[in-house]
Amino acid sequence: MKHNHLKMFIANLIFITWIITVSGFGAELISDSESFYKEVETSEGLTLYMDTKNADIEINAAKTGKLTVNLEIEISDVKSDLREEFFSQTELIIESYKEGYRVRLEMPDYEKCTSFFRKIFSDSEDFSYVALFTISVPEKYNLDLENRFGNVKVNGINGTLKIDNSSGEVNIFNSKGKSDLANNFADVNVSDFEGDVSVKSSSAAVTVKGVKGSVKISSSFEPICVENVENKLTINAQSSRITAKAIGGECFIESSFNPILVSDVSGSLYIDGQSCEVDVRGAKSDVDIKSSFNKVKVEQVKGSLLINSSSAELDVKHIGKKADLRSTFNPIKVFDVGGDLIVNGESCQIEAADVKGNANITSTFNPVKVEKIMGKLTVESASASVEVFDIGKEVMITSTFNPVAVEKVGGNLTVDNASGQVKASNIDGDITITNSFNPVILKQTAGSITIRSQSGSVNVSDFKILPATATIDISTTFEKIELNLPAGTEAAVQAKTSFGKIESDYPVYMNSSKPLKVKAGQVIIKLETDSDIIVREGSK
Repeated sequence: MKHNHLKMFIANLIFITWIITVSGFGAELISDSESFYKEVETSEGLTLYMDTKNADIEINAAKTGKLTVNLEIEISDVKSDLREEFFSQTELIIESYKEGYRVRLEMPDYEKCTSFFRKIFSDSEDFSYVALFTISVPEKYNLDLENRFGNVKVNGINGTLKIDNSSGEVNIFNSKGKSDLANNFADVNVSDFEGDVSVKSSSAAVTVKGVKGSVKISSSFEPICVENVENKLTINAQSSRITAKAIGGECFIESSFNPILVSDVSGSLYIDGQSCEVDVRGAKSDVDIKSSFNKVKVEQVKGSLLINSSSAELDVKHIGKKADLRSTFNPIKVFDVGGDLIVNGESCQIEAADVKGNANITSTFNPVKVEKIMGKLTVESASASVEVFDIGKEVMITSTFNPVAVEKVGGNLTVDNASGQVKASNIDGDITITNSFNPVILKQTAGSITIRSQSGSVNVSDFKILPATATIDISTTFEKIELNLPAGTEAAVQAKTSFGKIESDYPVYMNSSKPLKVKAGQVIIKLETDSDIIVREGSK
């Protein structure tokens, strides 16, 4: 029995060896191509349908009433007998389908080869082909295409263009109507399109230029470039670098982790850029930006500006209307605002200048510098130095532990600066100051003065004017008060000190428990400290 099995095994081995020899196993592989052509009569407004793979498709507009298809198929890595078999079983078909015609390619599928020995001994598993379609249709025609592993190019077509491609470029030129494009892993390019454009892609760069309509793009990981869009632009992206320029309508952009660059937008602009650097230049309407962790730069906005950011540096210039800026931990610079300005910058260094309206600034732990505000200014800060210059109206400042310096104010000045020095000069309105442990120094004032200090010296001199209706009320502890009044000032002085001396060029009323007797035209002056009090009249 074992002997018979051995004989059968040897016989089968000899047979298989013969089959290998006859079948040409190991024969030389070749590459080749074959052309096909089909055409049908058609009419405008119909639809071309295709569902292909491994195909490059080019579709052009023609002025004939025909649908023509030129096809070239290139094959590689096949044996000569397989080449003949493949082309003999390949057919190009144009058939009526739904509301138009369908172009399809019928060819053998060697992955489902039924020949047992061919599957074992041929090299058909390495077989590859590429189909090259060149198609012409009437100018007014619709397209409904699905393709994988090949490029699609459309030129001069006027209709609804629905293209779903993968692993191949999509290029649309000089067309119009409506385009609905989907692609993965290869570029999408649309230029000179009259109508709306929609693109959905993944890991594919998208470029859209010259669209007389709206554009909507959804993509990820690769750059998006949009330019010269007549109407609305919407971009929803992930980790894509975005460039948008010359947008005629509204603009909505959402992305993450890569820069967003926008210029020349006619409609309102909204940007949501998580961890994105944002650069906006030239917007004719309102701008709304949400961002984090990267710089935001905005220039030349004719409308209002709203920035809501975290841990992002803000650089803002030339805003036509109001600006509302919010960030944390990084510098904020804003220059030339046509309306009101609001800045909320926790732990931010803040610089603001040239504001036509009012300014309201909130900050902590880093310096605040403000100049040239035409309206009123409010600064609410903690543990931050504050510098203020050239404010048109009222100024109110709150801070702690750092100096406050104010120069040239057209209205009243109010400062509350615990444990911080206060310097102010050229103030046209009344002054109210509360501070502690550091000096208060005032020069070039023109209204009433009220100072409440603790353990801080006070020096007031070099008045611009001192109206007869003004009052000066100063109190501190443990430090001296020095007051140098303008020459010719009529004053009623009440002074009180616990441990110091009083030197005055004016009679001093010492009893603070009774009302101060004031004559007509006299400035009322009340001074109180534990240290020295000095009141001088300037040279006449």
